[in-house]
Amino acid sequence: PISENYARAVEAVLQPREDRKSFFQRVLNPGVPASHGYELLALLLARGVLRTVLTTNFDSILAEQCRSNAAVYQITEIKTIEDYRRFSTNPRYPQIIYLHGSIEHYTDQNIEQETQRLNASLVELLSPLLRDHPLVVIGYRGAEPSVMRHLLTEQSDRCGNFRHGIYWCQRGVTDPSQDSMLSELVRVAGTNFQFVEIGGFDELMDELRVALPQLLTAANIVQLPTSSVALGTLSDVHDLQPSLATLADLDQALLRAKLLAYCEAARLPKPPISTEAQIVTLMQERSLAVRTDPNWVPTQGGVLLFVGRESAQIASASVEIFLEGEPRWLDEILQRAPSGDGPILDSAQTETVRITGNLWEQLDTISTLLARVNRPFRLKGATSHDVYPYPPLALKELLTNLLAHRDYTVPEASSIHIGPGQIRFKNPGGLVEHVRAQLHSRPLQAAIENAARGIKGYRNPVIADFFFSAGAMEKEGSGLPDVVSEAAQNLNAVTFGPTPDNAHFQVVIEIRPEALHVDRTTGTARPLHAELRYSPNLLSILRWPETVWKIATIASLSDLAEVRGRGAPPFCVMRDWIWTFAMPDSPASAELLALGLPEEIHEVRSTELLDDSVSRWALPHLLNTALERHLVKRGLRVRFEAGRLRAYFPATNNGPTEVTYRGLFKQATRTVAKPIVSRATQKTVFWEHKAVGLRFERFGSDWCLAILPGYAFTRDGDVIPIESDRIGPLSTRRAARDYNPTVLHDLVFWSRVIADGAGSSFAMALSANAGRSDEVKPQLEVSGVVPTVLFQEPPEVTHLGIVPTEMAEPEMMALQSEIEQILAEADEDDQEVNGDSGDGR
Repeated sequence: PISENYARAVEAVLQPREDRKSFFQRVLNPGVPASHGYELLALLLARGVLRTVLTTNFDSILAEQCRSNAAVYQITEIKTIEDYRRFSTNPRYPQIIYLHGSIEHYTDQNIEQETQRLNASLVELLSPLLRDHPLVVIGYRGAEPSVMRHLLTEQSDRCGNFRHGIYWCQRGVTDPSQDSMLSELVRVAGTNFQFVEIGGFDELMDELRVALPQLLTAANIVQLPTSSVALGTLSDVHDLQPSLATLADLDQALLRAKLLAYCEAARLPKPPISTEAQIVTLMQERSLAVRTDPNWVPTQGGVLLFVGRESAQIASASVEIFLEGEPRWLDEILQRAPSGDGPILDSAQTETVRITGNLWEQLDTISTLLARVNRPFRLKGATSHDVYPYPPLALKELLTNLLAHRDYTVPEASSIHIGPGQIRFKNPGGLVEHVRAQLHSRPLQAAIENAARGIKGYRNPVIADFFFSAGAMEKEGSGLPDVVSEAAQNLNAVTFGPTPDNAHFQVVIEIRPEALHVDRTTGTARPLHAELRYSPNLLSILRWPETVWKIATIASLSDLAEVRGRGAPPFCVMRDWIWTFAMPDSPASAELLALGLPEEIHEVRSTELLDDSVSRWALPHLLNTALERHLVKRGLRVRFEAGRLRAYFPATNNGPTEVTYRGLFKQATRTVAKPIVSRATQKTVFWEHKAVGLRFERFGSDWCLAILPGYAFTRDGDVIPIESDRIGPLSTRRAARDYNPTVLHDLVFWSRVIADGAGSSFAMALSANAGRSDEVKPQLEVSGVVPTVLFQEPPEVTHLGIVPTEMAEPEMMALQSEIEQILAEADEDDQEVNGDSGDGR
């Protein structure tokens, strides 16, 4: 088999040796996100369900996923001989062992000679692990003698013949006799070896999530040691270290409230906290407490979050606020809070203030101060509205990052400089090594501004975990990208990054320009930039169907068309496969199944289908089929044109058709089919219909329903189109008068029509005919709202005047004259060619 030539190919093609390392570095860093199966596997490691992972891969995808999960406080990676001393058969934190080394420590475990044996010391370490634990094998073909023979088969006696079991996961049914190394392992393990059929790695993780939800929702089952430990021995992570404080030094009321809130946010069962022992148990599960000789003490993270006594506070855990500017401006910031709440700060008349207390107190106090600084003002314009000097969400993210990511081992306070024109956040501690590795030598700001999301790493995972549960921060690496986005929309310039020595991290956000010109009496300012509102002609897909079924078929096109005409569930045919959302055991699917091969029915996840370069186009075809049925149910005429659906309303009993819908501001009525009458003959020349082109389109990793308003022209007001060579000129002349406001109203109108008044979103029936009793709930949810984005235009750009949404009567008359002239000339051409007597039609 080709797959077994891998080692030979590496040795023969990738020469010299250094080329192998550069090749693997390139292909193992493609810049694409990990599949969701890795996320679930990392969560199982975080919950302690799994302790050790053995991998033959070079990549660090799983390790990065673990580091991205704040519940994984530490991860042990064993890559080199020097790392063997860190190995444990009962590790407290997740342990990943690279059987063939890692790419940064490349040791050529790919060529044929090197794939025969593993390092003898590593095999010696792993034998007790394999003896005392079950082994689950996923996504491994069993082709390396170093693993199959040296690590497993030859160690069978030392491992008690794998008495806890080997569970070999495979796609499809494999005959072990076809693989000599696998058959050897089956023979020595005997009844301790089991094949487990799976759909794939991601599919297996999904099945575990569905079948055993308690694995992912239960509290972390990794228990801290019950025996005493010495200070500093648990972890290199600071907020996991034991502190010198006592449990009595913590704010008990705050602790109980946050523990309950944490469990609720994490969807964990409500824990009992009526006794001290129960609280300590919950604290140890969340790494807020650890046992030292002879008592339980808070970890550094527990003290930072919940300390109540000033004497026990960590000296470096403070924030200095520097207020710069004119006295009047400072007085406005530092004035007493309303309703007699007292001063926000103890030293309310000073320009430098130190904020202390636990991190929740610091977060609340500084948030209140920033809210004072960030009072909204009225921006005058055609439509006046309130704006903020700084985007509130951006300030929240920056403050949270300041508290959660600073280095508390450095005896230096964080600082916030608040001036009349900018706010500067600065904290000790630059980028952690894990984040620097993700940047690949790029500046952080450049990477984020180039749409890089998911860059994340945690210096203080306990703090990050609790801040996330409280909604104070995000764990998806979206904090700084959100700051950039919010600042851009609010006209704030922002710069950020580590200092050159990586000893500090600093963010400077400039004030919105108009805030420097606010009238203090009226609280208003005039805009320095003109506003532009942009509405893309796209409706977002909010929820995909999870799976698609494909059925092999040899049916003819006429048979398929006949089944479709009888109302079969929406389906499409590509490459001799019928694709449908309908469940095979649904009565509605009976006719489809009759056209297929019963032994060739497969369930495919939508996400997997979209990633397949060949088959992914089946999904938009299938959705277009379902959309066609959805539109016909709404009373529209639908046909396929140029790769998209085209829909329009027919005339009603030879009269105009009107549709009432909810417009932007009020109920509106629109004429969607009307006759164009000749002024000379008073006869209907043709019918003009409001029409729309629809197509599901992909933009990067996102899919949307694209809406393209237009016109259709028919002879009978229903299905007979006018001559094709006349449609282009008519459409061009008609659309030439549709200015931006008109197009926006068209987009709103068609979004309401498609959604059938469902509101902010609507669902499409994908599995069966409307009205059938066996129809399951729709699986595709589409936004029914045309999105609007507000842009700020530089003042030097010249604006065109606002064009009315409806054409004035003279314009309409001129347009109709042009249309009649086009039709008259076309009729004359037809009469000359056909020898017509010219008596008209």
